[in-house]
Amino acid sequence: MKERQSKQLASLIRRAVQSVLDAGLADPRLDAIITVTKVTVDSPPRVANVSVSVMPDKHESRVLHGLKDASRHIRRESGEILQLHMMPELHFRIDKSLKRQQSVFEALAKVREEESQGKKASGWGDPAASDEDDTAADDAASQDRESTS
Repeated sequence: MKERQSKQLASLIRRAVQSVLDAGLADPRLDAIITVTKVTVDSPPRVANVSVSVMPDKHESRVLHGLKDASRHIRRESGEILQLHMMPELHFRIDKSLKRQQSVFEALAKVREEESQGKKASGWGDPAASDEDDTAADDAASQDRESTS
């Protein structure tokens, strides 16, 4: 299978699996927000590796077990949606990349906030503070000139 066809099949499978999960399954272990983030298909397409993100984080292992147990059902439903003669076997795994990305963004926001607070405390970046300092310096300079004249 060519790389382009493999990517197209992976995209179709991602959408089909997500629609099956959105429709809901009777398994109480799958009572969480589950998002299919990525699907990769082997060549030949016998196995599709499905990466999912789970919210809240504390339910990840429970949801993963539920997805593994329901994988045959999800495979059959997705195959019917896609009308594929041979639907690849689905292997589920937790995708941690979104959580890592979120933690990086939170760290950057914290640094940005600390920098802005540091600038305000020192007078940096505060135009009103610098204007007041400039005015005071100008007044002192003019008074010095007047006293020396």
